[in-house]
Amino acid sequence: MGEVYLCFDLVEKLPRALKTLQPQFFAHFNIPEIFKNEAAVWIALEDHPHIVSCYDIIISDNIPFLILEWVSGEETYGTDLQSWLSRGPLELKQALQFTVDICHGLLHINQKVPGLVHSDLKPANILLAHGQVPKITDFGLAKIYRGKENSFPQIIGTYPYMAPEQWGPGAQRDTRTDLYAVGCILYEMLTGRRAFIVPHGQDPGRLYRQLHFEGSVPSITKLCSLRVHATEQTNLKEGSILNFLNRILGGCLAKQADDRYLSPFYLLKDLVDGYKKQFGQEPRLLTTEYKWQAGDYTNLGRNYKTLGMYKEALREHTRAIHLDPSFAGAYNNRANTNRRLGRMDEALTDYKYAIHLDSSSPFAFYNRGKCFDELGQYNEALADYSRVISLDPQFWQAYFNCGNTYQTLGHLTEALHHYSLALKIRPKHNKSLINRGNVYFKLQRFEEALEDYTLVCECVPSNAKARYNRGNALFSLGRVEEAKQDYILAIELNPEDANGWLNLGILFSQTGNIEKALACFEKAAELGNSRGIHLAFEARSLLRNEPDAGHDSL
Repeated sequence: MGEVYLCFDLVEKLPRALKTLQPQFFAHFNIPEIFKNEAAVWIALEDHPHIVSCYDIIISDNIPFLILEWVSGEETYGTDLQSWLSRGPLELKQALQFTVDICHGLLHINQKVPGLVHSDLKPANILLAHGQVPKITDFGLAKIYRGKENSFPQIIGTYPYMAPEQWGPGAQRDTRTDLYAVGCILYEMLTGRRAFIVPHGQDPGRLYRQLHFEGSVPSITKLCSLRVHATEQTNLKEGSILNFLNRILGGCLAKQADDRYLSPFYLLKDLVDGYKKQFGQEPRLLTTEYKWQAGDYTNLGRNYKTLGMYKEALREHTRAIHLDPSFAGAYNNRANTNRRLGRMDEALTDYKYAIHLDSSSPFAFYNRGKCFDELGQYNEALADYSRVISLDPQFWQAYFNCGNTYQTLGHLTEALHHYSLALKIRPKHNKSLINRGNVYFKLQRFEEALEDYTLVCECVPSNAKARYNRGNALFSLGRVEEAKQDYILAIELNPEDANGWLNLGILFSQTGNIEKALACFEKAAELGNSRGIHLAFEARSLLRNEPDAGHDSL
């Protein structure tokens, strides 16, 4: 229902997020009251490192906006925990650290607004700022519980993460309701699977309700099923870690609220004690008296880069480096900004240093590969993309970029292979489908090209490039009438596409409609296509019954 816009606060000189509802929902809700409630709750929470800050609410043209902290996450992984989990489970230590951080956020909520229940904790509502700092967001369903007289009048939440008491109107909820969701999120971070799963195509509400009420509490049975960093594997004792994890899960996911942890304080205590016992160190703690760290400055720099404010972005990344000279991510991000400015030598220097500091991270290799691509150093680019794939076989963008580079080099078989690998991981990536279709087309495998272009047209009917390319494939297969319809649609979607006008003109010319062909060629010529000028001259000659030198084909 929500929409979020990135903007720039000219007074504070900082990027902000503006949140509102999509227009189609305005008529169905008392929008001002909903947003006043959300803003009042959110602003009352003040600043905390693990809560997205809300600064104000404004009304513009009767449309309300919440002014929020803008959070920009790790490049490629995405901004929220749901995006991270789409790549599979997290490492054990990281999953526990994130859970500790979420608990700190919930503890702060309890202290600032006693009785507040978020009611919709889920991976999509946990943003991950640069530096891998979780931040709880979206308090649109949050309610303050102050006893039996203030029970919730309706069923609210997201099915896979809803505690049993959320399934009945009038049910009483408190902070233990949110702890149930924390248990669901922890299990998903550890295993890459939801704690409760229902089959597709069936009644999800009924089945999820049944699982939350009657399903067994999920548990971890084998250490080998978890992602554990190689340096920590030898120190962990399977029985100890499994007992610890299952005690945490059981204390969060008990069916009866009275059987769960009493508050985030007690869950946090167990988490910290277990973390220290397993890893021999304290989990990271960001205090409420928070001073900006290197990750905050480079996060701000990434926001400036998103806004096209490259000078400011460089300044913030440099601040991050001065604060923490060993922060590989800051060098990588400064390099990205320099690359955007065309300062390739500076970019390559920073990428090299980022790799020196952290050779296990794929990001600097990936971005340096893009830099080499832009410089025409294709072998170096391919070497970096290959390193990315060896570090993270699910990094589909590296396969995609390999495909592009191989296609540029004319190595079509290799390009085809890498586009297919990218699509195996991200089946509906439109650019991979279009580019693989282009390779099929060059190899004169028109039916396969047509399949790829059609998939894009079905997923994104407004994609003019896919329409145009599908027209080419159809025309090459002799399906002229269908090709004509695609060319016409492509031109309607992008009237400035000179090639679209040119190929539609060629189609009209080859089917004997010279007047329409001439109009298309003239339009292509007007848009700067030199072939359009030549073909327009030929079309005029035909209309005057003058001999011509033949017609071009696609």
